[in-house]
Amino acid sequence: VEENLPRLVTAIMEMASWEDAVGLEHLVGAEAISDVLDNPPPGIISAKSLAYWHARLGRDSEPPAPRSRFADRAP
Repeated sequence: VEENLPRLVTAIMEMASWEDAVGLEHLVGAEAISDVLDNPPPGIISAKSLAYWHARLGRDSEPPAPRSRFADRAP
């Protein structure tokens, strides 16, 4: 489970309701969410969600652009 935790946290960050987001923060903590924000898995989270979570955690920095899961593959 731990190796897939960043993908799970990212998916919840992308699709969660407000109540789910609050629950996620209580369950995994702000540090786990910050770790995902520093290096989000490709193809899961939108720019809108990245911006929201950056603001929610009080980050001043510009969120990174979401990565495509296809960009990492060579043709």
